[in-house]
Amino acid sequence: MIRRLLDRGVPRDHISVMGRNFQSETRIAGLISKKDVILGGLRTGAVFGSFLSLLTGVGVLFIPFVGPRGLLVQCYWGLPVVRSQVVQV
Repeated sequence: MIRRLLDRGVPRDHISVMGRNFQSETRIAGLISKKDVILGGLRTGAVFGSFLSLLTGVGVLFIPFVGPRGLLVQCYWGLPVVRSQVVQV
């Protein structure tokens, strides 16, 4: 019923709900300190940093001339050498 009123444009401030034996309780489950926030941030950063560095490390292996495969290719082909020729007329 309340949803229909809201859907028809009645402002939430103009709606009151009445009933019997309603109870409201507030329980404090725990307190959080600065140390808890800092440790949570460090933990999250370590997880995401490890994951991104792993992806970067694996990606570097597939770039030509970088990583172990690139070293083997360079050893097989030799390092590129630029030669210049002088033409005299």
